[in-house]
Amino acid sequence: MRTAPVQLVLYVKPGCHLCDDARETLALTLEHARVAEKDITGDPALFEAFGTRIPVLARADTGQELQWPFGPADIKELMRAGP
Repeated sequence: MRTAPVQLVLYVKPGCHLCDDARETLALTLEHARVAEKDITGDPALFEAFGTRIPVLARADTGQELQWPFGPADIKELMRAGP
């Protein structure tokens, strides 16, 4: 049985150098992962939830989150974590 690929969401805002670092870490860690980016500045609810914590990487299916700083081992563990 083939499972669907884990979809990740990276919560960011423009001009965030830590967000750039997180993107680089993701690119080096995951070759074919589906990572959607959400700009928190366009959504008041997202800004309230993530405004002081970005970048945050989350699983779309479970909502499990990693707060920066996270590394390759953290990302791989998040990918393995079940719902």
